Amino acid sequence: MTFRETCIFVILFVALSATSQRVCDPVCQAKEPFNCNDARTFSRTNFPRNFTFGAATSAYQIEGAARRAVNGWDYYTHRYPERVPDRTTGDLACNSYELYKEDVQLLKRLNVQAYRFSIAWSRVLPKGKLSGGVDENGIKYYDNLINELKSNGIEPFVTIFHWDVPQTLEDEYDGFLSRRIVGDFKDYAELLFQRFGDRVKYWITFNQPYTFANRGYGDGSFPPGRCTGCEFGGNSGTEPYIVGYHQLLAHATTVLTYRQKYKRLQGGNIGITLIGRWFVPLNDASVSDQMAARRAFDFIVGWFLDPLVYGDYPKIMKDTLGTRLPRFTLLESQLVKGSIDFLGLNYYFTQYATDSLRPISTPPNIQTDIRANFSTSRGGIIIGVQSANFVYYPPGFRQILNYIKDNYANPLTYITENGFSTFGNLTLAEALADQGRIESHCSHLACLKCAIEDGCNVAGYFPWSSMDNYEFSQGYTIRFGMNWVNFTNPADRREKDSAKCFLHRQKFIISETLSATSQRVCDPVCQAKEPFNCNDVRTFNRTNFPRNFTFGAATSAYQIKGAAGRAVNGWDYYTHRYPERVPDRTMGDLACNSYDFYKEDVQLLKHLNVQAYRFSIAWSRVLPKGKLCGGVDENGIKYYDNLINELKANGIEPFVTIFHWDVPQALEDEYGGFLSRRIVGDYTDYSELLFQRFGDRVKGYGVGTSPPGRCTGCDFGGDSGTEPYIVGYHQLLVHATTVFTYRHTYKMLQGGNIGIALIGRWFVPLNESSVSDQMAARRAFDFIVGWFLDPLVYGDYPNIMKDTLGARLPRSTPLESQLVKGSMDFL
Repeated sequence: MTFRETCIFVILFVALSATSQRVCDPVCQAKEPFNCNDARTFSRTNFPRNFTFGAATSAYQIEGAARRAVNGWDYYTHRYPERVPDRTTGDLACNSYELYKEDVQLLKRLNVQAYRFSIAWSRVLPKGKLSGGVDENGIKYYDNLINELKSNGIEPFVTIFHWDVPQTLEDEYDGFLSRRIVGDFKDYAELLFQRFGDRVKYWITFNQPYTFANRGYGDGSFPPGRCTGCEFGGNSGTEPYIVGYHQLLAHATTVLTYRQKYKRLQGGNIGITLIGRWFVPLNDASVSDQMAARRAFDFIVGWFLDPLVYGDYPKIMKDTLGTRLPRFTLLESQLVKGSIDFLGLNYYFTQYATDSLRPISTPPNIQTDIRANFSTSRGGIIIGVQSANFVYYPPGFRQILNYIKDNYANPLTYITENGFSTFGNLTLAEALADQGRIESHCSHLACLKCAIEDGCNVAGYFPWSSMDNYEFSQGYTIRFGMNWVNFTNPADRREKDSAKCFLHRQKFIISETLSATSQRVCDPVCQAKEPFNCNDVRTFNRTNFPRNFTFGAATSAYQIKGAAGRAVNGWDYYTHRYPERVPDRTMGDLACNSYDFYKEDVQLLKHLNVQAYRFSIAWSRVLPKGKLCGGVDENGIKYYDNLINELKANGIEPFVTIFHWDVPQALEDEYGGFLSRRIVGDYTDYSELLFQRFGDRVKGYGVGTSPPGRCTGCDFGGDSGTEPYIVGYHQLLVHATTVFTYRHTYKMLQGGNIGIALIGRWFVPLNESSVSDQMAARRAFDFIVGWFLDPLVYGDYPNIMKDTLGARLPRSTPLESQLVKGSMDFL
């Protein structure tokens, strides 16, 4: 290794494993005491308002085998009972097939907002494929479960595949070893979208694809039990990577199907759940141990996360594995890249990593490809706290989330599993008094709260598990549940202390303070008035911001370009018609004359050393009549082509605002502009023209009014009590329709993102102890920011707006609500 390569690895490791020195409140720490009685640690009110608390299970682990076809786990546990310590199977488990209503009541007592469960593939498709017929009894079972959840106010998060391949597909073509699985998996998933998608808004394609590939095909400890030297045959150096490749293709093909055919109408989101293992160098000062920790992450997490974010495997995997790693074609890479609306992460533990100092084994094996050894102790001291079968380390939770934030574009993330194990042979009294589980959950929530304050985009936490269940290759010998289950009589369930604690801590406190500022003191200080210490390089230095943080500058078309070479817009008409409404009676006819001086603009940006430039397109410069049928002005297209090319040539990324308040006057004259729903079609056509002409170079779009000067009593007429809300409604529809068009026609090929820019006004109660002033501040936010942000995130307006405005506020249809909800890649 060269000196330069060594330095790069050291830098990478610093980003990988160094914990932020900021001290959180409550503290994110490795060992007791965790101060779990501190309500700040384990209370919903200390998490973001839209944060989801849930619980998780999977089909094979709880349902039992009644009335479904055989899957790989059925075959494996009956064929190899000795491979499960207590020689048990999931034939009965928690008997949730019969007791699903009791399951939901248990969840309701936990006061969770969401429930993550999986569909048993062979329960709905006994032969594993559509041509083998649909089992309507299986469909009915999940219909009933979903309806029961919804009627109890619990949101379903559905995992499509949690390790239970129909045995018929194993028998027919070896399951995930064959590329044929991609089509059958897509068909199976599409059946679920068709039958349940009207109620299910969160889909997870795969659970821990690494674990399925590694343990099913690397060491043979999971079905189908394949490995080098296993009874069923296998190749531990190639088959895991083939299975991982097919899982990624099946995932991406399914996501594409959902986005193209169901997302707009159903309004859901689709992602994947990855294992969240974290690694710390055994010797912090050892470059080889640092590299081993990074290598371990890349081989276990990056194996799947890199293709999902960047379209290809980590370089270390490609260099190490060579031809053993199936490579993506260009189209497959484009298909996989960006194929998550959210990331699910299952975090349980962190390990020390050290370089194994051994070459890759002969024959090669996935178990030794990483060339690292793992342990949970350093110098005889364990890294964290011992549970039944692993050592947990809460600071690793914060570290892995920050690493993903800094290196993988900070994806929207749900913690889909995190749990604490106890032995299955405890007495009932010992099992119910599970203080260790309480300590584990509250310590991880403290570190999760810390990670969110660090800027990690985490939206939910699902403990594993709501109840004890069948723990796959460990049978019933360990238990993770917050509720105890008698596995000889699964209807017998008892609340553990952790369930009581979870219920008590999760109750919402209605009188939450809107504007209370965190007492954490930042360095440099975030303060209201001078002195701001701007000479402190920490204040104004890019290196103190995340690696992928963008510094840019912003303008808009009407404000800088001048009116030369374009048709009239609303601001032209308004400023010429009412010069007295501008203090100095000026207009933007010349402005900065950027139409002629765009090259000088770009050099100015280059002198500022910005990475990006946000500018807007003048609608009437490219479509003089405002609509396609009025013709495209190719001179206007050429102007923006030149500007974008000039930016790219100077290393500046264009962020294009499609609309910055300049409606073509022709549309105002024809149908009142944004007062008419006709604007939706014309705006979408205008946007699509921009995607077609500039989308090969523009990767960030903002769909973003002022004239025409209408109000109650205005010269042009108007109604200040209704028209603003009509215009807002049409802007939301215009935005969402444009986003849908981009996502379904251009995003995959162009690889861009599309969002919206909202006003960011904030309000503080004049009297902080006055409830009425607190409510006024909250109301102001909801009417000014929430008016648009709530529909974009939740699909509907804030309740206070609906209650106050009544019929004056145009309501979205269910389809419109689904269209608007989630219609932004960024804000």
